Amino acid sequence: MLDAQTIASLSIADIRRALRAGEYTPRELIRAILENIRRMEPDVQAWAFLDADHVARELDRVEQLDPSLPLYGVPIGMKDIIDTADMPTGLGAEVYRNRRPEVDAAVVQTLRAAGAVILGKTVTTEMAYFSPGKTRNPHDLNRTPGGSSSGSAAAVAAGMVPVATATQAVGSTVRPASFCGIWSFKPTYGNWDITGSLRIYPTLDTLSIYARLPADLLLIDHVLATGRSAVPERLDQPRIGIFVPPRAESVAGEWRAAIERAQVRFSDAGAVLVPVETVPDYEHYLAASICVMEYEAAHTLDRINPAVRAQFSATLQALHEKGMTVARADYDVAMATLDRGRPAVDAQFAGYDAVLTPGATGEAPQGLDSTGDPVFIRAWNALHLPSANVPMGEGGSSMPIGVQLLASRGRDARLHAVLQWIAANP
Repeated sequence: MLDAQTIASLSIADIRRALRAGEYTPRELIRAILENIRRMEPDVQAWAFLDADHVARELDRVEQLDPSLPLYGVPIGMKDIIDTADMPTGLGAEVYRNRRPEVDAAVVQTLRAAGAVILGKTVTTEMAYFSPGKTRNPHDLNRTPGGSSSGSAAAVAAGMVPVATATQAVGSTVRPASFCGIWSFKPTYGNWDITGSLRIYPTLDTLSIYARLPADLLLIDHVLATGRSAVPERLDQPRIGIFVPPRAESVAGEWRAAIERAQVRFSDAGAVLVPVETVPDYEHYLAASICVMEYEAAHTLDRINPAVRAQFSATLQALHEKGMTVARADYDVAMATLDRGRPAVDAQFAGYDAVLTPGATGEAPQGLDSTGDPVFIRAWNALHLPSANVPMGEGGSSMPIGVQLLASRGRDARLHAVLQWIAANP
């Protein structure tokens, strides 16, 4: 029975099993999902484009495919900075609202070939920066869902869709996942083909995914990683490092309660927890990530027609102006710092199956004007590490909060193994 509660809890495994068993067809599933979305969307506002005629054409296409495909009939929300030839890709900017790409992004092509139904486009912040979109946190409509992958996180958290794509250059995946109480996975930089997705920060932008269960994250990674992500081995007693960044005590929020809760939970389940006293040069990596972000964003924006750029928000125009003042020599130093840091951090983290560290600083802030602080995320993303958000209950205002798990570059399979272990030991 496809009632609202059932739809809101379906995982990819649930959908595949039910379709194979003939409990419903892809068309019946999507019809029920769309009805669910119609009830929730006026409040949550997670979708930038969702059209019944488009969905009908998608279903016509999918029904011609092999039902044994790994994502056959699975509905996926697509972040609106990822090109789709049959839907607008507005990049979260009013000036691009009717932009129609000529071809699908590589990730869209791959997911469609695997049998997925690309349901629609989810809201993003303007050009994947900090100016909020219309989306609200489904746990409290007066709070932000985070950014820039706001619509994708809210759609999964609200039970509208089991899987949705995201991207991260600073904290755009982990932070919304934490605020919305869902699982996320971001692969090692370069593991997924980002061709056809907006790249404001070319050396930072990475595709990522939200899902209801770690098993779904693993399956999507298997589809998108083009053979570079091995099947993870089973872990019975993972070794997890615990790292609290310098000066974290000065950052307001409930991050410490989430970390402590995670430590108790993992230890009780049998994990070996090891304090990581320091990550040498962490503060330099943090500063370098900011320099690289500002420089690359400004020079990307500078290539846009000035008449178009003038229609961007004041926040985005300020980023352009500030980034253009960053000297190329400073950018080169920052890049060299990160280039040295990546193998060094890889080597340090190789002694752990994963490293536990704060993600968001706490619960989603009140109001919709801010998407939250990415301070605990940005350095790791600039180091190109794979990362995940693990929901860790609620904070003092009964809003979700999560923790961040990291691994060395290329050890995505080991990070998945830890996520599977956590799911098996709730």
